[in-house]
Amino acid sequence: MKYLYYSHDSLMNTEERDAETKAYFKRAEAYLELFETIKPFFSKKFISEYEKAGFHDYDLLAIERQTLNNSVVLTLSHHNKYYYLIFKNVAQFRCGMVVDGTKQQILEYEILPAEDGYFTHELSLSSGKSSIFVSAKKAILKQGSLEGSVNPVLQTDRSEQ
Repeated sequence: MKYLYYSHDSLMNTEERDAETKAYFKRAEAYLELFETIKPFFSKKFISEYEKAGFHDYDLLAIERQTLNNSVVLTLSHHNKYYYLIFKNVAQFRCGMVVDGTKQQILEYEILPAEDGYFTHELSLSSGKSSIFVSAKKAILKQGSLEGSVNPVLQTDRSEQ
């Protein structure tokens, strides 16, 4: 991560912690300016939810790589609501997961512009050793339910715009 990381060390003294906090907020301000330039990559629902807390503390329930339509779907939950975060026209996808039976939550996240009309989305998870990296041309967010749901990527929906 280039902007939204926080180097908190329990051995830091108060002065060092304060300096890191100030540096973090300065990086976050620069990130928010940059993010404004790439909003067209995302659906209105995605932007609305992302601007609340950037998916921080959302539970990661499932990851699905769909080769037929070149997409990646993350199934998330937050406050008893379920979401499908769908990346379309995926150029790169990396997932490093520690499978230890503990719940994985999104802690840190960063979306940056990339070349040729792509963006990158990097997510760090609560285990501290797990991360997801996606490079894609579009991201949409659909709210749904886990029971009886139809694969959200195969559906077409005008609300994606």
